[in-house]
Amino acid sequence: MSLSSRHFVVTRVVQGIGGAMMVPVGRLVVLRNAQKENLLNAVAYITWPGLVAPVLGPPVGGFITTYATWRWIFFLNVLLISIVALISIADFLKLDVDAGAFVSGHQRSLIRG
Repeated sequence: MSLSSRHFVVTRVVQGIGGAMMVPVGRLVVLRNAQKENLLNAVAYITWPGLVAPVLGPPVGGFITTYATWRWIFFLNVLLISIVALISIADFLKLDVDAGAFVSGHQRSLIRG
């Protein structure tokens, strides 16, 4: 909870600055790590969610809050984030059958070349 309206405005400005830096920093990370032949696909992969979300978000959110409650938006976010986290963890910790142990994706690329 904000202590005053000034505190609220300052924290929202800091939040906005942090949010505004997500796209340029994310794009920089992708551009530095993508191979030249995959560069266009990598940029498209990070651009489309930013283009589609503002179009689909308000109608879907309005539908959910009209026919359910706003709490369902929170529950759906928790569910979707959990699913993405589990898929990411499973991809990161794939079982390396040859070694018979869990090996991370980065370690796997170093092992196999």
